[in-house]
Amino acid sequence: MRRNIGLCLAVLLAVGLTACGGGSAGAETQIAQLQEQIAQLTQANQELTEENDQLRQQLNTIGDQTAPAPEPDEGPAGFTELFLGSQVTLDFVDMTVDSASWSDEIKPTDTSNVYSYKADQEGESYFWLCGTMKNTSGAAYSVEDIVSELSFDGKYTYNAYLIADDGGNDFYGDYVNPLSSVKYYIYASVPDELKDTYSSCELRFGFAENFSGSYYDEFDECDYLYTITLTK
Repeated sequence: MRRNIGLCLAVLLAVGLTACGGGSAGAETQIAQLQEQIAQLTQANQELTEENDQLRQQLNTIGDQTAPAPEPDEGPAGFTELFLGSQVTLDFVDMTVDSASWSDEIKPTDTSNVYSYKADQEGESYFWLCGTMKNTSGAAYSVEDIVSELSFDGKYTYNAYLIADDGGNDFYGDYVNPLSSVKYYIYASVPDELKDTYSSCELRFGFAENFSGSYYDEFDECDYLYTITLTK
């Protein structure tokens, strides 16, 4: 850009000299116009020079390897932070984190006939995280054996549980065969009062290799730990 402006200045000067040499009646007018254009180009060149200097300073700051790098947000100790849309790939499970929401009931895929579901609890609502789990190991296991809890605004904590939907009319699909997939819900029943007043919710969950374990395990007994924070 600066080279182009310099070339324009040179051309304008040459034209100006030609106009002067021609001795035409309009030479003085042409010279005045050329001088005005040269002044405008000179001003533009100065502004571009200042902008270029500012950009160079910014690049130097970004590329300065001596500056301390920001600390990564690792979440609670030992927990891997997830987000909606995250995917967890381990040697025995592929897990997606698709959505989170509130509802009065949680229903299975097939409600065309008789079905079982998580019914509405008076004065409470379900908060849930939903996704899919695919068994990529060589043996069947139950994905139900996880440890999980919900914490609202860092103060109110509730035990959470997992139910699995294999496309049927109930939530008894937690026993997953190799290369089969189920839809899961990690959920807790929470007072409606909290639903209306909370600002953020953190869900922590963990499980052992091949989902071995029981409901009574603690987080420190899990091989894999995850956390996801959701805000209103």
